[in-house]
Amino acid sequence: MASRVPVALAASLLACTLGLGLAGCTTPSHSVERSADEAEATLEAIPGVDDARIGPTKDGFQTYMSINIELSDDFTGSDRDLLDLVLRQVWSQTEVAPERYAVIRVTGAGRTVPDVATALVELDIGWLPYTESSLSMIGDDLEARYGTWPRSLSPQD
Repeated sequence: MASRVPVALAASLLACTLGLGLAGCTTPSHSVERSADEAEATLEAIPGVDDARIGPTKDGFQTYMSINIELSDDFTGSDRDLLDLVLRQVWSQTEVAPERYAVIRVTGAGRTVPDVATALVELDIGWLPYTESSLSMIGDDLEARYGTWPRSLSPQD
């Protein structure tokens, strides 16, 4: 009899998970309000932005957010305005959480890590060197500027 209890429990959990409508079952919603793909598409619509990627990655056991932007020579905007728009879009998607920190890398069109660092300072976002081509942004500064993640899109986004 005792062996039937785990089997019955497992069957009930499977039925709930599959949404088979058993009384007392609730199926958790995993809907994404705004995907990373949508934020990336918005960024890639900017003239001169060839590629935008927002995704989770790991550094040992620590998961963090990785933001990669590839610019072409057609990009003529300011680095400050670009990074502000990038980070507003990143903060509006609900799929990839920043966890403890976020790393940003902007390449192409002659962009260098010092260019990105200067733009972050102009936005009041502290940073630390992460790799030769990327910077780790201070999470508290990101929250101070963009609010608690995720946030809703505003008309300026």
